Amino acid sequence: MKQREFKKLSIEHFGGLLCHMGFDIQKRYGPTYYRINAAGIYHFVMPQISRHGNWFDIMVFANSSHINHEFETNFETGIDVPSDINSFLDPILGVSWRHKPYKCKTEEQFLSSFKNEVEPALLQFGLPFLDTINTVSDLIKTVHPQVAHIYNLSGTGT
Repeated sequence: MKQREFKKLSIEHFGGLLCHMGFDIQKRYGPTYYRINAAGIYHFVMPQISRHGNWFDIMVFANSSHINHEFETNFETGIDVPSDINSFLDPILGVSWRHKPYKCKTEEQFLSSFKNEVEPALLQFGLPFLDTINTVSDLIKTVHPQVAHIYNLSGTGT
């Protein structure tokens, strides 16, 4: 699958699901789905197609200018993932380190992956995970220890 087709299907299917749950779409990269809460915490769902277009993965994470002072500037050019590798959406483990490639070589594979694996995983694991990150303190708990120094949070994280 080509990037253009993936983007179209992603907007239709991820967008169709997530926009009803308060998410907006940043179409420039990906696309990326995000929502912001009253505390200034952004929740992200980021599907990414592989280089050869045979599969995609999904990152689910939070970020904020409260811990990342370049967040607003970088929002348009690339979003940091403070939880690092602990951000992949897996249909069995939930949001974890396990990288799950969802098939998308064809439109039919994308649709099957989305219906049978992605949508249930988002509803069962991804969105409930994000719903637990409401404050800066909650966000700090998700920061991976190996990248905590980037955010001047040494000694914190999971």
